[in-house]
Amino acid sequence: MESASHHLNENLKNQNRRLERRLKEQTAELNAFRETLQQEIARRKQSEKALREGGETYRKLFENAVVGIGIANEAGKIITMNKALTEITGYSFVELSKIQLADIYVNPEDRNRFLEMMARDGRVENFEVRLMKPSGASYWASFSSKAISHDGRAGFLSIVLDITQRKRAEEETARFARIFKDSVNEIFLFDAVSLKFVQVNRAAWKNLGYTQEELKSLTPVDIKPEISHEDFEKRIEPLRKGET
Repeated sequence: MESASHHLNENLKNQNRRLERRLKEQTAELNAFRETLQQEIARRKQSEKALREGGETYRKLFENAVVGIGIANEAGKIITMNKALTEITGYSFVELSKIQLADIYVNPEDRNRFLEMMARDGRVENFEVRLMKPSGASYWASFSSKAISHDGRAGFLSIVLDITQRKRAEEETARFARIFKDSVNEIFLFDAVSLKFVQVNRAAWKNLGYTQEELKSLTPVDIKPEISHEDFEKRIEPLRKGET
């Protein structure tokens, strides 16, 4: 009986030791899991914070950009736009979202060309086009667009510039060039310092009998010897000062 009782006690002790070891192992596993879980929670919180901060930075850049920025879907409906694009187009987001973007093109063919290029290349750079404001007034715009995915849907991200002033300057320059070239009157352009001719029109070099290259080595005084250099300097002094 004593032997059997001793054997039973030993078995109980062994089982208790095994249970204690297993309990320690499970406790260690639980502690490791808890530490890993805490690290993962901390990492996710940090990621969420970074995302929030990144999203806030993006929003500020988007809203405060000096160029127009907008996102439209493939159907030609505006999804979002910044303040600069509102100022350029003359439309609020609500107003523009109620119409098709094709409706603001002066020439519908320009919209078709844009879509063809986007379908072929997935992007368009420095696309110049005339658009209309709500008042019906036209203006020149240049935009660069890229195909993107927005909220899981295909769309276009566009950066837009108002280039109306530049276009007007180009038109004025071209108009002056035509007048300069075709005028029957002699027109001379000369350097304000050296007084040498920079450019002359056809009537000038034909009437004077010089070639254009020959005239570029001369000054107004050379073709008008009756006017002294000092006298000519006095005559052009108001022009140098910007006086009329």
